[in-house]
This record gives sequence, structure tokens and C-alpha cells, in this order.
Amino acid sequence: MTCGVRRMSGRCRCGRTRRRRLFPPIDPRSGRRRASKGIESRSTLTSSGRISVTRTRWHSPGGGGGSSPVDRLLDEAAATVSRGTRQLCCLLNSDSASFERTAENLRKTTGIHRLVSVTRHDHHAAGRLMRRDGGRCGFDQASQRLAVIDGGPWIINQIRRQSMPVTAVCLDFFHLAENVHKARRACFGEDDPAGHLWASDLLQVAKHQGYEPLVCSLVRWRGTLCSAGKKRHAAQLLINYITDRREMICYPQFIKSGWQIGSGPTESQCKQVPRRVKGRGKRWDADNAQALMALEAIRQSNLEDAYWKICAGNLN
Repeated sequence: MTCGVRRMSGRCRCGRTRRRRLFPPIDPRSGRRRASKGIESRSTLTSSGRISVTRTRWHSPGGGGGSSPVDRLLDEAAATVSRGTRQLCCLLNSDSASFERTAENLRKTTGIHRLVSVTRHDHHAAGRLMRRDGGRCGFDQASQRLAVIDGGPWIINQIRRQSMPVTAVCLDFFHLAENVHKARRACFGEDDPAGHLWASDLLQVAKHQGYEPLVCSLVRWRGTLCSAGKKRHAAQLLINYITDRREMICYPQFIKSGWQIGSGPTESQCKQVPRRVKGRGKRWDADNAQALMALEAIRQSNLEDAYWKICAGNLN
């Protein structure tokens, strides 16, 4: 790049100027240029659909983790759901009287959808159903495959048995809070302010610090209780519940990645699907109940048109 100053006589004193290098980027803490970790992919759900990009990820030799500068252009919060999508969800929710109507409006406006399945059989059948529907909706090809579950042992066992390629599994935060408050009532009573403060502090530790600090806090608290009493027994039950689910208590990772830590939509769906067969005076045998539930699952999945087209094709 040549200096733009007009030469009066002889050679320009400033000579040639070098263009400043943008890459590799400089680590502001060490002042050293970062090293390339190779190409990685990332997807962001926007109000116009899902956008997938590949970009170079840079690493600081002295530590401090990696970064991709282009991510800031996609979303300042580096979230997996864009601000436009979150705003659209809030707007649709404010004018809807139910979760079902909100989900339907969201599907029509953005293409975001859900797949609902039912079975009257045991957890082994549910696991096979999970594997089958995962293949149908392209679960294996998704960039992020998350499971937020209620902590039931059969669910995580079936995820492993069916070799579901999940990115991460998280214990629903509500179910953790439910067990914390169960211990609170046993040790502090129903309305003791000290108990509510204890539960709030403990859940904050779980949410922002993770499993190890949570267990350490509980073990210290258990040491303050009488060794042979109901309070000590309640504390031990809570510790057992958490240690049995240690791999699922990864809330800091989920929050940092912009992932949900609650299974509210799933819990709501569990109420919506069986309402067709519940109510006063309704009596069903197992076959007819499952048939009705299957029809409701098709409707909730917005697959009515596809289903009847397949039926028509089979007739031909």
C-alpha cells in the first residue's frame, strides 16, 4: 500500500505502509496472536428459519478458551436462539389463551414444530418409539441434540440402550427444585423464612455453579443436623437424589449455551394429549384409548395432511 501524500521532491519519507492484519486475532489479555483450532459449525434459530455457518475457531496459547469473532455478528449473546425468535415467541404468547394455541401460531409463522408420540406399553416400548421418531425427524443430523428430562431412571437408561446421540442431558430444574423444597419442609417446616432462604441459596448454587459445589453445600449442611433424626434422613434422601443424577446437573453449561433447563413445554404437552380420553363418564378399553391418543398425537404434531395422503396412497 503506497502513501497517498504527493511527492514534492525526492522519495516520500514515509515510504510504504503495511495494512494491519486482522487474522489471527490478538488476545487482548496476553497481546499474542491466537492459534487456529480449525473449522467448526454452528447453527442459530432465527425468525426466518435456522441458519448454519462454518467458521474458524481461535484459541489463546496461554489459555482462556476459544472464540469465534464472527459469532458476535450472528448474535451478540452468542445464543442458539436469536433475539428475533425470542421476541416473536413472546409476542405470540401474549395474545394466546393456551400453550397449544401459542405452539400452533409459532409453527405457522416460523416453521418451528414438535413431534408427539404415545404408547400404552412399558418403558422398553417408549425407548423404541423414541429411537424410531428420532430417525424420522432427522435427530441424528441435528447440530444440537438435547434432552431435558424429569430424572426418571428409565429415561436415561433408554437413551443409552437405544444409543441416542444426545449432545447433553439435563435434569429439569423444576424437578430438582421440587426435591429441594421437599427437604426444606421436612427440616424447616412449611413457612419458616430461614428454610426458604436456604432453598433459594441452594438452587442458585446448582444453577450457576453446578454439581460439585451443590453436593459440597449439602454435605456441610447435613453435618449440622442430628445424626439420628428425620431431618438427617431427609437431607440424605436429597443428597442421594442429586448424586444419582450427577451427570444431569449441568445447568451452567446449558445456560452458557443458551439452552433451556426446564421441561415446561413437555409437561404441558403431557396434559394436552390425554385430555381427549379423560373426563367424567368416559370409559375406554386399551386398544380404543391408544387409537384416540394416536390421532391426538398426529394432530398435535400437525401431521394430519401427511397421514391422510399416505392412507390414500396405500389404497391406490
